[in-house]
Amino acid sequence: MTDQTPSSYCVLARKYRPQTFEDLVGQEGLVRVLSHALTHNRFPHALILTGTRGVGKTTTARLVARALNCLSPQTERSHFMSACGTCAACVCGHQERDLDVIEMDAASHTGVDDVRELIEAGRYKPLQATYKVYIIDEVHMLSKSAFNALLKTLEEPPTHLKFIFATTEIHKVPETILSRCMRFDLRRIDENVLASHFAKILEKEKITVDPDALHLIARAADGSARDGLSLLDQALHVCPEGLNVDAVRRMLHLADRTQMMALFQLLVAGQLADALSLFQELFASGVAPLEILSELLSLTHWLSLLKSAPALAEKTLCREEERTQGAALAASLSVPVLARFWQILLKGYQEAKGAPQTQHACEMVLIRLAHVAALPTPVELIDSLQQDPLQNGTPPTIAAPKTPTPQAVPSGFVPPSLKEPPTTPACAPMPESFEDLVSLVTSKDIALGEHVRCDVRPISYEKGRLFFNPGPNAPRLLASKLRASLEEWTGTPWQIEVKDENGTASLAQIQEENRERLLEKALDDPLVKATLDTFPLARIDSLDGAPIMMKKGA
Repeated sequence: MTDQTPSSYCVLARKYRPQTFEDLVGQEGLVRVLSHALTHNRFPHALILTGTRGVGKTTTARLVARALNCLSPQTERSHFMSACGTCAACVCGHQERDLDVIEMDAASHTGVDDVRELIEAGRYKPLQATYKVYIIDEVHMLSKSAFNALLKTLEEPPTHLKFIFATTEIHKVPETILSRCMRFDLRRIDENVLASHFAKILEKEKITVDPDALHLIARAADGSARDGLSLLDQALHVCPEGLNVDAVRRMLHLADRTQMMALFQLLVAGQLADALSLFQELFASGVAPLEILSELLSLTHWLSLLKSAPALAEKTLCREEERTQGAALAASLSVPVLARFWQILLKGYQEAKGAPQTQHACEMVLIRLAHVAALPTPVELIDSLQQDPLQNGTPPTIAAPKTPTPQAVPSGFVPPSLKEPPTTPACAPMPESFEDLVSLVTSKDIALGEHVRCDVRPISYEKGRLFFNPGPNAPRLLASKLRASLEEWTGTPWQIEVKDENGTASLAQIQEENRERLLEKALDDPLVKATLDTFPLARIDSLDGAPIMMKKGA
């Protein structure tokens, strides 16, 4: 590594920050579109860059600002989208003292007053460049009032004003802002591209490196160049003389892929003791338990690709020895077995994340995998149940029937086979009136009959058809249940519908009114009056068989 004093040391992420669009890695599509817009003088007044961390949003915004304000003609530039680097505007921009390019961190300047200051300053033309460019980073952090203050200026900005927004959470930006901007989504950087980028940097730093170590760092970066360079910086402190794969794996707390494949094979074979021993060995070496489950998930996914889509699996970076071993392992496993492993690992990973003892939770997941490995898949189980035993050459074993003990036959006994077959119950006759219908339903289903008597207010009734208005206590499915029951009992289709029209009183109300009239008539009878006067505690229990409880004066 090159010797540097502590005061002049700069981390790799800043030292090798792209200064031209040729240095920008993994965003070729974005560069192509912006180049076309610039060369054809169709550059938008506002654009918004979105993507995950470390993919080049702020860097792209700065490069665009320099390209817009470069004073040299495009014919004198190395790339039609890059700045020349020699004019006054480019020199000021490179030294970060360009007064016409204003950067604002929206995370620390969230208020409407900050936006008003930008708008007021934007009215004035640039000092030396062609445009005044505002770069607002993490724009989603602006307040609602700040966004509203931007709307008018974004819709009709001055010709000399350009806005470039950057955000990692595009869903938090209001639609009114998005509709006024041209949006560009920066993609995650491919693992191979990152590894190649890191190799070029280490070549400039004159540091030897193991290519497998770079691939481990690129995989851990998860598509972020800045994250990868930060990990590379850390690895150079761990291995100042040169990067090797073992040191990087220990730094990242990763398990060796060969060891993970061995653990997977032990689980598939059901060798639980050896699997747990290897797991504890990995844990003692510094590998996090959740990282072991994560590696098993990645391995299961890779084996599934080898089994189902070998062409896609070829894109996965690994040593030839690992690829050969993985292909042999994938050939010995079926897709249902791999899918079952995936489901158990995925569910176990979520459980282990919330468990008080992560190591114990991960060991329980391995125990579950080892025991499930010996079980047949659902397809195999169904096939074994449907298989004819005679096809295997062994007839099914049938227990010999027990000889019944002779018993005396009672006189007049008729064997069941000689008895007459049971007759099918006859269908009930069609009810002539609504009262007959209630009687029929009550005789078959007391609960349903009580609902029909109390909650059905008939509008019209004919044989096989009933229109009614339901009472307030009627069940929601009374009509459908009544229709199905009547069709079963009578053997005839029925049309039963609920209407909003006012129907007559329910049968229960009519019967209650009739009882009240009979009671009034009975109480007016001289003989009944004399009886009640003579016997004050006497009461009328029923009228024509209808029970009531009524005392004198009630």
